[in-house]
Amino acid sequence: MQILSRLGKWFLAAGVCWMAMGSAHATLVPYKSYYFSGACLDCQGTVTAQLTLSRVFVAGEAITNNDFISFSYYGSNLLNAYNVVPFGIHGDPTVTDFVLDSVSGNIPSILPGPSNFSLRFSGANFFQTSINGNWSTCASGSCIASNDVGNNGTFSNSPASVPEPGTLLLLGASLGALGLIGRRRRAG
Repeated sequence: MQILSRLGKWFLAAGVCWMAMGSAHATLVPYKSYYFSGACLDCQGTVTAQLTLSRVFVAGEAITNNDFISFSYYGSNLLNAYNVVPFGIHGDPTVTDFVLDSVSGNIPSILPGPSNFSLRFSGANFFQTSINGNWSTCASGSCIASNDVGNNGTFSNSPASVPEPGTLLLLGASLGALGLIGRRRRAG
């Protein structure tokens, strides 16, 4: 009976450690980021942007409004930086915020690469890319023509994630608890 009791405690401790590690890992990557860069034809240099989608989005499939979390265009010498969010205010007072109207297209499953992608926000404003690498954006409020246009536009993966210190601490505590259980078992 004593062996069964020890075995039960071991399984209980292992289960608690496993669940704790699982919950920490689930919060580690709540979204996926894709980075855009393109050569600017009417402005100077290269422009960059970041598209953030939900973690359930699968590259190569169609993007829906439900997948969309945010889009940040980092600006050029002709157009200031802006953010597009599903609703409300993003919070950075130095950057203009717009509200999403619609998003369509996809991010290719093999990156880096160009994409058919279209983002419409706050009325007539837009950011769009095509499979040949051409891209354009307008965020001036009265978008009769593009503010920035260019070519060689590509999306790339976000950098590899590094475990957070809290995750490593939880792993260490779990292994320590298992070691303590094993030590008590050998002593008893």
